[in-house]
Amino acid sequence: MWPRSSRLGDQGSDRSTSCSSTSGSKWPALELIAPRLRPGAIVIADNTASFRGPYGDYFAFLADPANRLRTMTLPFDGGLEMSVVCD
Repeated sequence: MWPRSSRLGDQGSDRSTSCSSTSGSKWPALELIAPRLRPGAIVIADNTASFRGPYGDYFAFLADPANRLRTMTLPFDGGLEMSVVCD
C-alpha cells in the first residue's frame, strides 16, 4: 500500500505521511517520497517496537543523515515511530 500524504505535489509541498503498510514495504515507499517532504513534515509508522527486526531497513533509512530525518519511538502499544524532516 502506498503511503498517505496531506498533499503529494510536484514542488515539495508534502507536510505529513503515514506509512500504513506491511513492515517490509514501509521504507521503499518512504524512500520514494522523502525527497519531496519539506522541513517539518512528519512521518508516522506503527508497531516499530514489536517488529524491530523486520524494520531494519526502515531504521537504517531513518538513521542516514542524507535523508534529513530525526526520529523517536513513542511509548504506544507496539511502538509508534515519529520522524520529522529537518534541514
